[in-house]
Amino acid sequence: MSDVQDALNAQNLEETIMVHERPPKYDEAIWEKMNRNACGVIRSCLEQELKYNVIGVTSVMKMWEILNNKYLTKSVENRLHLLRRLFGFQMSRGTSLATHVNNYTKLLSNLANVDEKISDEYKAIFLLGSLPDEEYDTFVLILLNGRSSIIYSEVTNALTNYDLRRKDKETSRASTSGETLSTRGRNPYPKGGNRGRSKSRSHHQLAKNQCAFCKEQEHWKRDCPKLKEKENCKKKGPKANEVNVAKGDDSDDSCFSLLITPEVNHVDVLDWMLDSGATYHVTPRRDWFASFEKVDGGVVVMGNDQFCSVCWIGTVRIRMHDGVVRELKEVRFVPQLKKNIISVGALEAKRFKGSTEISQVALAISEADISKLWHYRLGHTSENSLQILCKQRLLKGAKSGKIEFCEHCVLGKKTKVKFGTSIHQTRGIMDYMHTDVWGLTKNVSLGGQHWFVTFVDDYSRHCWVYTMTKKSEVLDIFVEWKKRLELQTGRKIKTLRSDNGGEYTSDPFQQLCRDEGIERHFIVSHTPQLPSSTIEGKTPIEIWSEEPARDYDQLKVFGCPAFYHVRTDKLEPRDRKTIFVGFKRGVKGYKLWDLVDKKIVLSRDVTFDEASILKLPSSHQVERDPTKEIS
Repeated sequence: MSDVQDALNAQNLEETIMVHERPPKYDEAIWEKMNRNACGVIRSCLEQELKYNVIGVTSVMKMWEILNNKYLTKSVENRLHLLRRLFGFQMSRGTSLATHVNNYTKLLSNLANVDEKISDEYKAIFLLGSLPDEEYDTFVLILLNGRSSIIYSEVTNALTNYDLRRKDKETSRASTSGETLSTRGRNPYPKGGNRGRSKSRSHHQLAKNQCAFCKEQEHWKRDCPKLKEKENCKKKGPKANEVNVAKGDDSDDSCFSLLITPEVNHVDVLDWMLDSGATYHVTPRRDWFASFEKVDGGVVVMGNDQFCSVCWIGTVRIRMHDGVVRELKEVRFVPQLKKNIISVGALEAKRFKGSTEISQVALAISEADISKLWHYRLGHTSENSLQILCKQRLLKGAKSGKIEFCEHCVLGKKTKVKFGTSIHQTRGIMDYMHTDVWGLTKNVSLGGQHWFVTFVDDYSRHCWVYTMTKKSEVLDIFVEWKKRLELQTGRKIKTLRSDNGGEYTSDPFQQLCRDEGIERHFIVSHTPQLPSSTIEGKTPIEIWSEEPARDYDQLKVFGCPAFYHVRTDKLEPRDRKTIFVGFKRGVKGYKLWDLVDKKIVLSRDVTFDEASILKLPSSHQVERDPTKEIS
């Protein structure tokens, strides 16, 4: 209501709300006109939703009483309404800082009118709490740092100074961009003659030997001494006799930044970066030191493992947002650096007041970042180990122990992806075949082979193995094996799965599969594993032949000693010692390796010494039939 009173005073209409009857010095017409004008002034000061309460009122006193009874009475309803506005007061998006502070002051004035007293400290706290965190969080942290109490006037003054600094910065940026635009702008004159040409580049109007920078004769811009002097001044920075003070600014997106500038309006500023891993405070700017002395400070290891000597140490003054100037002592001067670094560890070692807030709040490290930090400290330990340590409350600041993707762990600990349980999809034999080639062996076999190729039926797991002297024999073996199986079973191979080896991707092999209608499936290199699924407790040969296995008597231990019958003289030994190596397809006999003659022998008159394999007492089992020897 103070705005209404000020508006009435400005129009010399304050008497209309002070007396109930017309003063004698005014006649009837003038008094009515003053009432109408006063009513109009009051309505113009009201918001749209408040005008409807006094829209038909023509008496100023009556209008004032209605507004006073509705909004200025010290009722519980009015106090509740104003306190709700105070507790929920927030800065709206797009509102300037000055407008926000004025609205807050107006709200406090309305509370004072209803005799609702708010302490000075709570006024400051409510105002700081109404500022958006994403823009003023750093300002609030710096303003409250090291304080046990706060005064409302200090907060408003700090906000006003902060708003003015930000506006000055925006003005300087706008003026710089405006100069650039005006330099490269086009001539506003209409086209015609020489006026239609662009005037953006002034060197078109220069004389033959005139400098484009200083406009003097007898030299060009590249040789201009004034231009070279200006560039040297920029490289040297501000003069050493200028007082340099670090000023806090939260316009940067970083969680905590201190911009270093001299007291003069110097545009070239650098950031101060908080670093929890740095040992000392360091800066490459010599001109920022308030005090400076030469010492033997050893060396500093850079990020590229370069060693830089420290010969100077001093003090840098930092001006905070609240206007307080603080000194940062023992700052090392390292000219090779690109950034200014404040060591959090050095602050805590000096028991700097507020260092806990700097390390936990100002750095704005989230819980996930703290868990990742402990993950690095513990040598990239696993997430399960971190969670166990968090449950034991051994890791300060970490709660869940969950970490996100860590590239270093992937590079150092990556393993192959586990194969899942597959579902048996094939319906019958020869529907899906697997093949692979193994070799080259270091030692040649007794038959001179270095390679072997395998074919596995996906439905029955029946396997065929063929040895090869050369890798190029795969195609011939596949054609022969395919014809024999198709003739025996009456079925066709539908799908063949292999790796991307050259023996399977060659043109003859691919053309054969296309002619026969065989679908090709390929696997990733170095993954020869077959799909794992049960075959209902049966052997591969039982599923392949669809007949149960009944005769297991012919099975012997592979590699066991075997003695086969030979025809010799009457006084010579009747058996010769060999090694059992298997069976030959299509032959009713055993396949043996003769240790003396170094050759394969086929015979069915064989005595096996399987007990020697098991290291049991010898008990030969002689199997002799009257059939003649196979050799």
